[in-house]
Amino acid sequence: MRKLRFQVVACTGEDPAGPAALLNEHDSTGTGYMTPRNCEYPQELVLELEGTCRLTQIQVLSHQSHIATKVELYLSLDNATYNRLGFLSLKSNKESQYTARELKTVHINSTARFVKFKLHQCYINDKNVYSQVGIVAINLNGEAEEETGPSSSTDEMELGASTPSKPMRASASITPTKASLLPLKPPSPAADDTADLRFDAKTAAKIREIHVAKEKAVAMEDYDQAKRLKVLEQQLMNIGLQLARLEGAKREAVANEDYDAAKRIKDEIMELEASIGMSTTPPTGRSESYGNGGGFPANNRSSSHPPPPQMTTSTYNSTPPPAIPSVSKQRTQQPAEQLQQSYEDETERPLAAASRPPPPLKQQPRSSAAFSTPPDDDLNDAPLRTKPKAPVENAATGGGGGNPHFRGLPDCADLADPEALPDSLLSESAEMVSLIGEYLTTCFYSNVWNHRDAAIRKVALDLTDPAFTDPHDPHVVLSVASTMVQSGVSDRIAQVALSAVALCHGMLQFAETHATLDRDAVVQVLAGSDLVGAPVVASHVFRRASKKALPLKSLQGRLGVVKALLTQFGLGPDFTLETVMGFLEENAAFAHQSKDIRDLAKAISVSMYQ
Repeated sequence: MRKLRFQVVACTGEDPAGPAALLNEHDSTGTGYMTPRNCEYPQELVLELEGTCRLTQIQVLSHQSHIATKVELYLSLDNATYNRLGFLSLKSNKESQYTARELKTVHINSTARFVKFKLHQCYINDKNVYSQVGIVAINLNGEAEEETGPSSSTDEMELGASTPSKPMRASASITPTKASLLPLKPPSPAADDTADLRFDAKTAAKIREIHVAKEKAVAMEDYDQAKRLKVLEQQLMNIGLQLARLEGAKREAVANEDYDAAKRIKDEIMELEASIGMSTTPPTGRSESYGNGGGFPANNRSSSHPPPPQMTTSTYNSTPPPAIPSVSKQRTQQPAEQLQQSYEDETERPLAAASRPPPPLKQQPRSSAAFSTPPDDDLNDAPLRTKPKAPVENAATGGGGGNPHFRGLPDCADLADPEALPDSLLSESAEMVSLIGEYLTTCFYSNVWNHRDAAIRKVALDLTDPAFTDPHDPHVVLSVASTMVQSGVSDRIAQVALSAVALCHGMLQFAETHATLDRDAVVQVLAGSDLVGAPVVASHVFRRASKKALPLKSLQGRLGVVKALLTQFGLGPDFTLETVMGFLEENAAFAHQSKDIRDLAKAISVSMYQ
């Protein structure tokens, strides 16, 4: 499988600032193709391959904010009749604040010469003012075949094997692009690398050199050398991704004339490049197998292992969008194939029928604190931080060698450490850090769902432990837990959402044991009393859904509201002595078995006669 050359031959329309011809050149750092402003959807984009080819992989890198809700794929041999393969669904990218780019990878086995993308309505957000859809880059992988003409029975059989739909002819509104007049260009040096979409050509070539050297070492059964090369390959990818993020942030800072930020980012880049020079020295052994792997450009990303066959996977490209200066969020250090699978959308309809959940993540050895797999999402231009590490716990202390942060969660003992958060995000999450610590906070904001799930489950477990909750203000505990629940229930991974629901139940149990929370909840109810008045609030308090006796906690809360209303507003129209005493008598508050209820009834009576 190799990267196939193609050119854009037609599109429904294009923005002058983002012509479709930009897709002909490999560049994952630019804006790519943009549909016209305020256009009608769907929009179509047609690519022509260098000849009849057997397609095995299609990769689409979406814009960070101009995102289509759905992209349909069609194949053809003659640019006249197209067979529909299926569609890709993209996320709205709201979670990353529109700073990450989603990469969709589709594995197929079909013969075609033309590939058509039908772009559907975009997601609406404040960064997409003109309702556009953007495609930053497209990568087609497969093998070229000899020209057999459109009537080849073999090709027709392959197209028939795909999911056919009603034949479609090229729309008359589709206009040829300037790219159709240009000759095909020779492939880049990294064309053989199927993950080339995430790298610039030079970096892809360097990573490829090390990968080839590693394969040679394996063939010669020099496994020590292969292990060293593997570590070096991962380090080159990690550092290069950090540089890519910083370069994008620097360009945006210069565009905004924020030269102080540009200088600061430049210093960080130089610092990181200096660490590259020291860290990428070839290990002892056959150093000639490295090529010139010492230095490499800033913009790169690689996934040297594609996801499993017959599966549609979703990952985020780590190159920052040119419109937003940003550095990093977080992600665990793990092999590239796990990075892809960890973002697999299990609810998404794939082009292939097969689908399976991502495998459990395993702890990977850390070669250096500075070499960590960069995140997908970019948040701000804060300096890069080193990855928080879980302290190693001696087995004699009862930790069993597992991660002490996840004590009580045996299935999380081998989770890799999360990627560090930017300083600005940590400062914004100071309340959460003070309660659950920096490590669990980083896990909660991780792009890897296993980390998010583990952090939520750990907090739910700790809510039942007085040693965890007693030293902290209960309001802070509920505030942090509410933040985690609100984010968790909207997570696209079902397991994370279920864990958030369990945390919500834990919050309710926690609140029932703290009288101060009940009292402060009353204050919150009264916050709007200047608008609606005490009688309106009281009418809802006195209302009963059935004739059954109110539960203890419900009655206690209602009496607390009545007492607070009397203390602050006193009696008034529709909130009279008769209505209050009638409510107390209906619920037998003066003779209730609970002392708390009797005390509240007595306090209410005293308040009315003062």
